[in-house]
Amino acid sequence: MILVDKQIGEVVAAEHVRIDPFESEQIQPASYDLRVGAQGISTTSKHVVNIEQKGYFELRPGDFAVVLTREVLSFDDDFITIEIHKLHMPCQEPYAGDYQGDTNLSPRDIEAVAEGDNIGFAKMLDTMRALSENVSELTMNVHKQIKQSEIVVKQNKSIMWLVGVGLAIIGLMTGLIGLMVGLS
Repeated sequence: MILVDKQIGEVVAAEHVRIDPFESEQIQPASYDLRVGAQGISTTSKHVVNIEQKGYFELRPGDFAVVLTREVLSFDDDFITIEIHKLHMPCQEPYAGDYQGDTNLSPRDIEAVAEGDNIGFAKMLDTMRALSENVSELTMNVHKQIKQSEIVVKQNKSIMWLVGVGLAIIGLMTGLIGLMVGLS
C-alpha cells in the first residue's frame, strides 16, 4: 500500500521510517521528496562530480547515474523502497546486501559506472541515432536512383514511341509511293 502524506508523517514520527534530516515540507500527497546530495557520477561524466561545488549535476538522456541524497533513510523490516510502501507483513529476509549502511560513493561504485566495459545507454542511443541517419541517407539515395531510372525509362518510352511513329510514317510513305507507282 502507498502511504499518503498524513501516514508518512505518522510512520516517521513513530520511527518506523527514519529520514535524517527530516523536513515536513518535503512531504507530498503520497511521497517524500528527497533532495540531491553532495556527489554524483553518471555514465557520461565517468568521474565523481562535486555537486555542491559545481552547483548542478548534468544527466543526459539515457544516462545511468548514482547520486547521493541529502537524506539518509532507514526502514523497519516491514518497509521497502523510497516510495515508502508498507508491506502487509514483515519480510522474512530483509535486505542485508553489500550496500547496507552505505552513505557515500565507494570506489567500487565509481569503478562500476566509470570503467565498465558495457556501453552506456546514452552511447547506445547516440549509436542508434547515427545508424538511423545513415539508413535515412541510404534510403534517400535509393529513392534518387529509382527516380533517375524512371526518368530514363520514360525517355526510352518516348524514344520507342518516336521510333514507332517514325516507322509508321515510313510505312505509310512506302504505301503511298507504291500506290502512286501502281496508278501511274
